[in-house]
Amino acid sequence: VLLHSDLLAQALKQHGYLPALHLSCRDDIESIHDALTYLCTRTSAVIISGGLGPTSDDQTRHALARWKSEPLELREDQLLLLKAYFRRKQRDFEGANRIQAMFPPSSKVIPNPNGTAAGIYLQNDEGALIFALPGVPSELHAMFQESVVPLLKEALPLSTHEKVQTIHLFGLPESTVGRRISELNISEAISLGYRAHFPELEVRLSSSDPEAPIEGASQEIQKMLGEEYVVSSAEDMFLPEVISHLLLHQRKTVAVAESCTGGLLGKLLTDRSGSSAFFLGGALTYSNEAKQKILSVSPHTLENYGAVSEQTAMEMARGTRELLGADIGISLTGIAGPEGGSDEKPVGTFYLGISTEGHCEASRYFFSGSRNAVRRYAAYCALDCVRRYLSGFPLR
Repeated sequence: VLLHSDLLAQALKQHGYLPALHLSCRDDIESIHDALTYLCTRTSAVIISGGLGPTSDDQTRHALARWKSEPLELREDQLLLLKAYFRRKQRDFEGANRIQAMFPPSSKVIPNPNGTAAGIYLQNDEGALIFALPGVPSELHAMFQESVVPLLKEALPLSTHEKVQTIHLFGLPESTVGRRISELNISEAISLGYRAHFPELEVRLSSSDPEAPIEGASQEIQKMLGEEYVVSSAEDMFLPEVISHLLLHQRKTVAVAESCTGGLLGKLLTDRSGSSAFFLGGALTYSNEAKQKILSVSPHTLENYGAVSEQTAMEMARGTRELLGADIGISLTGIAGPEGGSDEKPVGTFYLGISTEGHCEASRYFFSGSRNAVRRYAAYCALDCVRRYLSGFPLR
């Protein structure tokens, strides 16, 4: 629920609507009813997430019916749609699902093209808007964009739209970014916000003043922080998306060799459709034997420098590039923890190697955090290394 509210808040801001508050409550009719009563005296619209399923703990539609003092009624058209959905999925329609075709009489149905839980849209006597959406993320966000946003704009038109500029950063601590920006003379008409998308950082500039120099302020911030730290200045362009665009645009291919990240780097590179145009493959070489057999890492290197070393990272990067015939080879080898560290190489130490035609290098990194956090940070460092290489920036 917290994740939904966070993502919905960002989406609302993109359309010029400012979220007032977030409230969590128990899954029972009384709690939901009381929450609606409280929220509708303080906001113009309420978005509810979850509780529209067919089980006994799905109480949102019952609470809405009570809140409107209306009995639930069966919508025959929705019942037919439900049964057709089950037939397409080759599943038996069970009687319990019938409740998902029942709605308060004064409500409108919000279509759900991806599931069985249609949404509910209604207003109270004072004009407050209520949108009830399913809790499944893919269903909720599709219904929000396709149905809720148009209904909001129709019912609550904005006289002025908020101007927004977004800067995505990687490689600078939030405290450093905040301190440096505070030293600039940013117009008081511009609001600044910071949001972590670990391990990236988003700086958001916004203003409802059409004359506010928001574009100039964004450019000033980027120049002051250093262009090499700026991943993008587009709303939804995070590091994996930027890498995809760069590799496709420059017609470069990449291969990976991973140890401590366990395949995460390859996953990040292939999460988006079209990645087959630039991602040739990878080697998940967890053991020293695999590093030797698959990537041709020298036994001498492993014996003298260890698996977690600059030399091994370089040979891994070179090995995967040559093995798969890629333009760029990227490698990661390290100690994600919680065991395995030493005084010389504590948990959180990793080496990142990059190999291109005629050049190969590796660098040591350190990040203190949980096993998953170390792995994620390492994978993003590798992505950023590719971004810097393709953009002509120093690799560190």
